[in-house]
Amino acid sequence: MATIDLPATVPTILQPSPDSDKLILTSLPPPTPDEVNTHLLRILATAPCPGELTWASAFPTAVFPPGQDSTTRPLVPGPDLVGIVLSSPADSKFQPGTRVFSRTPALRPGNARKYATAPEHELAAVPEGLSDEMAVATPMGAETGWQGLFVHGGLAPPMESDAEARNKDRSVFVTGASGAVGGWAVQLARAVGVGRIVGVCSGANVDFVKGLGATEVIDYRATSVADWVASGGGKVDLVLDCVGGAMLSQSWHAVRQGGRVVSIVGDPEGVRPEGVGVGAEGCFFIMESVGGQLEEVARLIERGVVRPVVD
Repeated sequence: MATIDLPATVPTILQPSPDSDKLILTSLPPPTPDEVNTHLLRILATAPCPGELTWASAFPTAVFPPGQDSTTRPLVPGPDLVGIVLSSPADSKFQPGTRVFSRTPALRPGNARKYATAPEHELAAVPEGLSDEMAVATPMGAETGWQGLFVHGGLAPPMESDAEARNKDRSVFVTGASGAVGGWAVQLARAVGVGRIVGVCSGANVDFVKGLGATEVIDYRATSVADWVASGGGKVDLVLDCVGGAMLSQSWHAVRQGGRVVSIVGDPEGVRPEGVGVGAEGCFFIMESVGGQLEEVARLIERGVVRPVVD
């Protein structure tokens, strides 16, 4: 692996302490590749994640490796990245000059700086013709949606040749369907041939969610989930909750016996209404950065089947 001469320090956006809700521009030494984070990247774009300035104080064990704190693990925001590979192992499929995108796990500093490092298994090549802005809007939402539907939700993923046949009689209910994760989930469900896709959003976003591929849309401000089910909406195989709270609790009304409620916000079992969702199960998960899944999403983008959305 070629050695790259880096400056002693580089401009870096930093959260100065776990309790701070401010960001500062400072200079810090750039990261260097090691045995795990083997790829050195020059950052082209990064994206913040809602609430990330609260992570270090609220969930310190998820942010700081054992024995570290903000003095040894700098709180650099921006977990999603687009970058150019500057150096990599000789056997890596991402050789210098490759434009890649990825989601950096919370245990490592983010990417609001000039350089970053990453392991090969987190990376994927950016589809040809996709802008940096669109590319950096992809990893978190797409990978979380992917894992909710295919890893935890039981749907057949797009790389399986019989996915559409296996999914055509399945039904999915997505809360927060106009959001960063929900919008990707609706598109991915459509891409694998799910027969019924119900999106929940505000009335202002109904047409947008239909355009992403939802076969039905509920305006949560006009109709509760329980009322929708009672009025003939029926029940579904899988609920993917991207909202939490009262909406997650309501979502139990929409799942059939033997179905599943999957949430990216909180434990569905903790808010299950008494006597509702009998025979269904709940699951909470935190997304993992998996380059292979992002590669599959990139293929769908290249085929024009799905697309990132930036407001």
